[in-house]
Amino acid sequence: MKRVISIVIVLTMILIAFAGCGGKASESKYVGNWTLATLMYNSQVFSAKELNTFASLDIKPDGTLDANFAGDKTTDKWKEKDGKLVTDSGLIAELKDDKIVIEVKGVTMYFTK
Repeated sequence: MKRVISIVIVLTMILIAFAGCGGKASESKYVGNWTLATLMYNSQVFSAKELNTFASLDIKPDGTLDANFAGDKTTDKWKEKDGKLVTDSGLIAELKDDKIVIEVKGVTMYFTK
């Protein structure tokens, strides 16, 4: 289980690493520092602490995003499209109940400020 979630986190980091060019994103609800709080896989919810993992997103108003997944850091460009955060590398996130929600390969990650 932990291996699957770790692989998904690494895949997310790789997606963010393949950044291209992006537009400006000032005054967005996504801007801020976000930390991975929980993950859901096969309808089971796990805290990041329980899985002994760490991830954070620093979403900046200049349209850049710094991601840290278990010490692996990368930068991407992002924009808001149809109310969703979309990175140049293809990652899509939504804001739900004051949490950034990202789903990759069946694992849903919830980030909080």
